[in-house]
Amino acid sequence: MITYQYNLYMRKAVDARNIMPDFEQTDSPESLDMLRGEIDEVDREMIGLLKKKFVSVDDISRLQAEQNIDILNEIDKNFLELFQRRSEIVHKIGLLKKQQGLDILDEGREEVLRKKHDAWAQEYGLDLEHVRQFFQEIMRRAKEAQSLL
Repeated sequence: MITYQYNLYMRKAVDARNIMPDFEQTDSPESLDMLRGEIDEVDREMIGLLKKKFVSVDDISRLQAEQNIDILNEIDKNFLELFQRRSEIVHKIGLLKKQQGLDILDEGREEVLRKKHDAWAQEYGLDLEHVRQFFQEIMRRAKEAQSLL
């Protein structure tokens, strides 16, 4: 479901082209690095939300069903807000890459991200393979969206 929503959002963002009217294109590599740093921050927050979402069965049994629903709804809302923020940053990065004549695929950057995701997953005690699959799909969709610019 998230993959579908992300794909719809990215297509809408690419089609709209006005999703970030305050974004000024620049040839500055610092801008690309700054945006990549923002992606790192968002990804870390997303992994933190995943940790909150996957509470133990013992924790669930101690909480009332209504509280669980409220908690999960708030986590989902926060997660989607981060997802939207990440998508907007990915769009900005895509515009900068296009403007600077850079390839969409940056294997070095992807490896750096994978290592960060792995470290954060371990820090939060999450299943490493699930986190890898999750972000692999997000990065695949991001590259797909950037290729449409």
